[in-house]
Parts: sequence; structure tokens; C-alpha cells
Amino acid sequence: MLDSAPKNQKSAAALAATRNWALLALNHADEAGADAENALKTQRVPELVLQRGIAKFLKKDFVGARTDAQEILRTNAADSGALSLAIQACLADKQNALALQILKESTAKNSASRMQLVAGEWLRQLGKTTDARAAFIAAKTLNPRFTDADLAWPRSMRKKAR
Repeated sequence: MLDSAPKNQKSAAALAATRNWALLALNHADEAGADAENALKTQRVPELVLQRGIAKFLKKDFVGARTDAQEILRTNAADSGALSLAIQACLADKQNALALQILKESTAKNSASRMQLVAGEWLRQLGKTTDARAAFIAAKTLNPRFTDADLAWPRSMRKKAR
């Protein structure tokens, strides 16, 4: 259906992004990456940069994926999708110290409760349980009504026990 859109509409960033999410879901990384690259020639949209990075990740270009994710994080440290891509690319490339550095830099730039929760989850996965707990507490302190933070620590301990 998206392929039958008029040519002038196909180049619109929103249409390109929608089509690329579908391509990525179908594991068509080459096509999604090429489409994102073409759309980025006319308009620099973070969502398209993220999609290009995901396509690179799926093709095991971990440095390229991390570079795209970090481009987004430079302008929006709160982009949890870009943060997750950067960390996953580092971990896949066995760059755990760099993953931790990127995580700390992003959370230092954005102390929102949601970002603290994301940081806590990643810290837990990186084996930094004390830091993870501190991030979960920070998330709850920043927003006392943030119930996800209440559940994060017990949930992370349950995963560890398995």
C-alpha cells in the first residue's frame, strides 16, 4: 500500500519512516537502510537516523549503528531508542566500558524519571546492581507517582534469581 503512494509523497519523511518500520519488522534491513539513507539526503530526521542505525545493527555494522545512535543522543539525550541502540551496539561489539560511558553521559544530560528507569535497567544488565538500584531510587525520587520505578527493582531481582 505504501509503495503505491504518489512519488511526491514517497519522499516525505513520515511516509519513509512508516515504511521503514514495516521493512525492519520484516527483517529487510538492506532495503530499510537504503530507504532511510535516501530520505536523509533531503531531511535530517532523528527517526530516520535511528532506522538507519537499526538496519546497520541488523547487518552487524555495530560501529555504524552506534555512530547513528550517538548522533541522535547529541541532540536529544532523552531518546531511549537511540540510547538502547548505542548500548546494544557496544555490547554486541564487546565494548562494555563504552556502553557504560554512553549510558552515564546520557543520564547526566537528562535526569528525567523515565531516563533514570531506562538507565537502571541497563545498569542491571551490565551487572552494576548497586548503580541500578540507585537509578531506580532516583526515578522514584524525581516522580513519587512513577509506579514503574516501584516495580523495577523487585522485577530486576527476580530476573537475576532465574
